[in-house]
Amino acid sequence: MQRKYIRATVGATDVDIPIHTFLDGQVLTYSGGAITTEVRVRVVGTPITDRVATWFNSETIQDSGILFTNVVTSTSSPTANQVAVFTGTGKAIQNATVTISGGSISSVAFIDSIDPLTWVVGPASAVTNSIAAFNGASGKLIKDSGVLTSTIVTSGSTPTANQAASFTGTGIAIQGNTVTISGGAIASVSTINAINPATWVVGPASAVSGNIATYNGTTGKLIQDGGVVAANLVTSASTPSVNQVATFTGTGKAIQNATVTISGGTIASVTTINAIDPATWVVGPASAVTNNIAAFNGTTGKLIKDSGVLTSTIVTSGSTPTAGQIPRFSGTGVQIATSVASIDGTGNITGVTTINSVDPGTWVVGIAGSVFGEIAVYADTTGRKILSSGKLYTDVVTNTLATGGNKVVTWVSSGKTVQSVPVQIDSSGNMSSVGTINGITLSAHAARHLPAGADSMFESSAWSTNDLPIYDSSSNLLLHRFSGLQRPASTTVGSTAVTPSGAAFTVPRAGNYAVNWEFFVTFGDTSGNVEVVVTWTASSGVAWMSWFGMGAVGVSSSGTTMSLAVPSASGTAVSIFASLQTVTSGTTVTLTFRKSSGVSYTVVAGIARLEQVI
Repeated sequence: MQRKYIRATVGATDVDIPIHTFLDGQVLTYSGGAITTEVRVRVVGTPITDRVATWFNSETIQDSGILFTNVVTSTSSPTANQVAVFTGTGKAIQNATVTISGGSISSVAFIDSIDPLTWVVGPASAVTNSIAAFNGASGKLIKDSGVLTSTIVTSGSTPTANQAASFTGTGIAIQGNTVTISGGAIASVSTINAINPATWVVGPASAVSGNIATYNGTTGKLIQDGGVVAANLVTSASTPSVNQVATFTGTGKAIQNATVTISGGTIASVTTINAIDPATWVVGPASAVTNNIAAFNGTTGKLIKDSGVLTSTIVTSGSTPTAGQIPRFSGTGVQIATSVASIDGTGNITGVTTINSVDPGTWVVGIAGSVFGEIAVYADTTGRKILSSGKLYTDVVTNTLATGGNKVVTWVSSGKTVQSVPVQIDSSGNMSSVGTINGITLSAHAARHLPAGADSMFESSAWSTNDLPIYDSSSNLLLHRFSGLQRPASTTVGSTAVTPSGAAFTVPRAGNYAVNWEFFVTFGDTSGNVEVVVTWTASSGVAWMSWFGMGAVGVSSSGTTMSLAVPSASGTAVSIFASLQTVTSGTTVTLTFRKSSGVSYTVVAGIARLEQVI
């Protein structure tokens, strides 16, 4: 007969307790005249008041070492990747719209009242005092233009549109003058090297060397090749009478008067002229200027006119030039001599070493399309061509003080000038000499914002995946500890030792750690006990291992194999706890199984935890 009640004595009274009120693992408790059942939880170690308790396993709790007053609580329901911000009271936090995912920060409207979308990204490196130029059309990338601020020409006056700039004589400052350049035309030029440009004469496209130049038309501003070699000019060796004809003296090109006369349009005493009929003579103009060169008038070959060019202005050569050489004045009269400089048939000038003591090889050629007031930049890598950068020189930021290496600059109250401040940023990104940020003194507050082992509050390398922030009131520091959780996969264990997937951890930093594995063992038969061998290995440290539920406890040093005889009943639960002391960074903590005797067995998927003890 099955028993339905259990008789128990409570005080002086006997009571019957229904058997169905009993549950596995529960105890009976007498309270207020009634007997109830409840679960008793075991405590590991000696807990301290006000510290948070954590589950050691399904029936055991322990002191976590964390004061409940130090636990940060949330006042809202955040979504994944949202940033938590303090509410301003105690340690309560609430979610902000800003999120961080995969290294990207989104939904940031302002940083110190500045929209991050307006930020400009600089180059990997730059030369001190070089002008920054935009890199591309995005407006968000800049590069080193290669132009130093000390080479920028500044204006000493307020110029008007199209005015030509001239140096003031001090530094590289310039000022406007009356000359203007617009659309290729230069206006308001009074003199160039003391000569009025309005008196200039434009020559032909080509001419014969040594020929006399003549006017081309009546403007007085165009000349052409007269076709007459200057060496063929005839000069007089005597003083002729009126109407007398001149004849050569027989030496050189000198002439003298002959008996032939010309009067009233009639030539007298002429018998022959070199056996040539005088009818073939050339008719001159009605008048001419003394000593002017005669030029043909029309295409008949019989009419000439006054060329308007005085013979005294003809330049003669005192040497024998070679083709392409440029003539130069010899210093006496209008005689010229050759120079080493020459001009070839394509208009190229060679042999020129200096012009006004400046080497032409150093000249820079501008490119059409430049805009007045814009900064010039090199057009290619030759260093000889420049074009407009599209940036006005008035927009260039100038420095009022010598900055020194790595110093930060700040705006002066007016204009676009900056000055240096004590703050410096070195090549590694470290900022020094910062006193306050938004009214906060860094020397007094910086330490409490730094994670342990970090060099700066933004150093991500000091933190690892799965780190938990912990505030330590004794040191006033925000510490961090590692907390990992894995689920080892089900694994069949034969004669070879195996490590299930998910049953291994790599310690991210040196310190003390607590490891807990929970799993089930399923045997292939029930013929007898099977020994389960658990191996814990690490590069350093000492481990205390306990198997709860079986009464077996073991203590081992690093790398020691520990074994445990497990009954062959299917579904046996096993829990292992290890405390690792003074473990070095990079140590691997692994749970390994192997067959000791009997048949193969299966390790059913469980749970593995690794937490750093602070």
